[in-house]
Amino acid sequence: VTLLEIDDGSVALPAGDAATYLSRHGVKPVVSTLAAGGNSASTVILNEIGNQAADYLVMGGFGHARLTEALFGGVTRRMLAECPVPTLLAH
Repeated sequence: VTLLEIDDGSVALPAGDAATYLSRHGVKPVVSTLAAGGNSASTVILNEIGNQAADYLVMGGFGHARLTEALFGGVTRRMLAECPVPTLLAH
């Protein structure tokens, strides 16, 4: 299990907290923190799916204000439209 954290200034809870939780339940996760580097979070996620040859994606689905989503799109929307692997969303 790889926990991907994108360093774009929007992380509310660090992936290390999730890693600690998973470790308590017998899962040995790897935390990977990547800088956005001017890319959108969805672009970084899609690239990492290819780099890791991931079999599936589990992610949280979060929304922003409707105007913001309409103007800039959203990670959840893009992942549902373009993700090349099965995706499980939790909200």
